[in-house]
Amino acid sequence: MALSEFRTKKMNHVFGLADLDGGGSITYKDFTLFRDKLEAQGAIPPKGTPKYERLQAELMATWNNMRELADTSRDEKVTRVEWLAWASKLNDEAEASGGAYPFESFMSSLIDVLDFDDDGYIGLGEYQAAAVAWSMKDIDVAANLKVYDTNGDGKLSREEVISILAEFYFGEDPSSPATNFYGRLP
Repeated sequence: MALSEFRTKKMNHVFGLADLDGGGSITYKDFTLFRDKLEAQGAIPPKGTPKYERLQAELMATWNNMRELADTSRDEKVTRVEWLAWASKLNDEAEASGGAYPFESFMSSLIDVLDFDDDGYIGLGEYQAAAVAWSMKDIDVAANLKVYDTNGDGKLSREEVISILAEFYFGEDPSSPATNFYGRLP
């Protein structure tokens, strides 16, 4: 089934953020640009350190996961058409399974990337660094974190992140707080 107009808008927004080099497709280069932007902010340790190497390995795993799932032409890039087709396929899989989120392994690898300090959570600084690296516009990271932090501990657990991302990727409610996870939609 095709994505709704609203979900297509959300998926196009995320695609635009992930296409950091503006080349019209998501490639491994976009993942390395993300890493470089994090490094320039001081959000991750410098090159050559064990934590940097862990992040590099997790970025590669996330790219490989995306490439395997979405790069149907096998040309080492995910075009907007492939991205939207993948999002539509995920929607169909979620509906067929009664609401299970087939993207959980992809999101888990992304969460591992964003957990810069290896504490198992996404804190305010980590979310803020990702927002800056992806050039998110019109985003109040602190306010978002407060809303998404369902247990009030000041950080996002893997379960909280997957829940909010499931609502973002599969939800149809424009007023849902999840709609703003990647910044206000254009």
